[in-house]
Amino acid sequence: MMPSELENDYWVTYWTRNKITKNDDLQYQVTRTVNNIPIDPQKWQFTLNEIERTINLSPSDNLLDLCAGKLNHRTSIPLSCATFGTSVC
Repeated sequence: MMPSELENDYWVTYWTRNKITKNDDLQYQVTRTVNNIPIDPQKWQFTLNEIERTINLSPSDNLLDLCAGKLNHRTSIPLSCATFGTSVC
């Protein structure tokens, strides 16, 4: 078996058998945690504010979110530009 195949098997197993996928908390599902506890709403809002401030998008921009996972960022930031997201496994 090639190293890339082993790596792919690891992630397939991780995301299909791990208890995180069965949790209702989106932060927990994407392992955005501190000591296995989902980050609180204030930390999440701070993260979103920093992303929005840093990228400073305008309506004529296009945003491509690679490895978008559950689309938490795209759906949580009120963007005026066109957004596209994908999650590659």
